[in-house]
Amino acid sequence: VGPYTDRTYAGFQGASHILKTVVAYFGVPLVGLGLFGATLARQFTSRIPLFFGIVGILPILELVVIMYLRLSITTWYYALFALTGFAALAAISLDTLYQGGHRRISIGLGSATVLYYLVFLSSYYTSMHGDRPRWQEAVDYLQHTAGVSLGSEPNAQIFATVPGVGAHYLGVNPAETLG
Repeated sequence: VGPYTDRTYAGFQGASHILKTVVAYFGVPLVGLGLFGATLARQFTSRIPLFFGIVGILPILELVVIMYLRLSITTWYYALFALTGFAALAAISLDTLYQGGHRRISIGLGSATVLYYLVFLSSYYTSMHGDRPRWQEAVDYLQHTAGVSLGSEPNAQIFATVPGVGAHYLGVNPAETLG
């Protein structure tokens, strides 16, 4: 196996990971309805569905290219923009079904989608503990890799977008983490 093949396989694994992560974050209903809406875009004379198809798919493809070329760290803000495109495409899918006489299917899919997200969001903020496990994992990595621990000298400097959360998991009293 030559270096080109190794890199291609690694690129495929990375692209596969990004696509699976997008499906996990967006949710299966939104991705499914969005892709269905993208296939419906060919039926319209309006360019609006095409626009939302580009908004939904192009940023995800950019994430894959950035990761594959190792140009910089992959940023999920691209996926945030894609999410709006997929949401619009999902709405177009449901509306097209409804207007096409498939009202029960449209209402059923829309209701199932709302139920899916209600269950997911209520779980995320209760039993799944939101982003806390991810922050705990990041702090564990800092402690293991950089030897960072509360009260030891010298600690590596830590720069964080949410320093209070990191400080909490390093062991700072919760009343003191806002400083």
